[in-house]
Formats: sequence, C-alpha cells, structure tokens
Amino acid sequence: MTSRRTFLKSSGTAAAGLTLVSSLSATMASCSVNEKVNVGLVGCNGMGFVDLKTFLENPQVECIALCDIDESVLNRRAADVEKIRGKKRGH
Repeated sequence: MTSRRTFLKSSGTAAAGLTLVSSLSATMASCSVNEKVNVGLVGCNGMGFVDLKTFLENPQVECIALCDIDESVLNRRAADVEKIRGKKRGH
C-alpha cells in the first residue's frame, strides 16, 4: 500500500520531469540548426536517465555532465551515453 507521502513525492517528481521535458522541447523548437543544447544529469538512475536518453535522440542535444554519488552507476551511465553518441567526454 502506498502512503500519501510516497504518492505525493512520486507525483511531484513525475510532474517535475514532465515540465523539464516540455521546456526542453520548447527550447529545441526555438533553436537554430547550428545551436546545441547542453544538458547535464544529477542522479543517473531511474527516470532522469530515461529522460536523458530521450533528449539524446535529438542531434542538437549534447550531454556535457553526469553526476552520481555511486561511482559504479556513474561509470555505467557514462558508458551508456558513449554508446548512444559514439563518443566520450572528459570527466
């Protein structure tokens, strides 16, 4: 059974993610072809990484930073981004 606190926390996180996705989409629509949108991710597990993968489907989006408290998660996600983009950025 989900508590009210857990439900509200999850709902708030989901709403924040949707807001981020829609604001990035609006930003992408107003960019010229020569402009890049630089994004970073703090907390590389869960929906944050799912959103990042969606952003990286657009060639105008560049992942410039990843941050996670767990170094194994950070290394795994850095490898995932490298696979998606075919290149690795510095630490």
